[in-house]
Amino acid sequence: IPVSNTVIYLLDADYRPVKNGEIGEIFASGLNLAAGYVNGRDPERFLENPLAVEK
Repeated sequence: IPVSNTVIYLLDADYRPVKNGEIGEIFASGLNLAAGYVNGRDPERFLENPLAVEK
C-alpha cells in the first residue's frame, strides 16, 4: 500500500543500497514515519538518511 512521503530502502551494514538478490536490512524514511513521536525513549533508532537529497 503506497504511503505518501515515505520511502523504503534495503541497505547493507554500511547503509548502502544492496543489489538485487543480496541480503539487507529494511529501512523506512519519510515525513510521516514518526508523526507524534516526540521525546521518545529510542532516539538512537532515528538515523540521518544517507541517501536523502534534501536535509
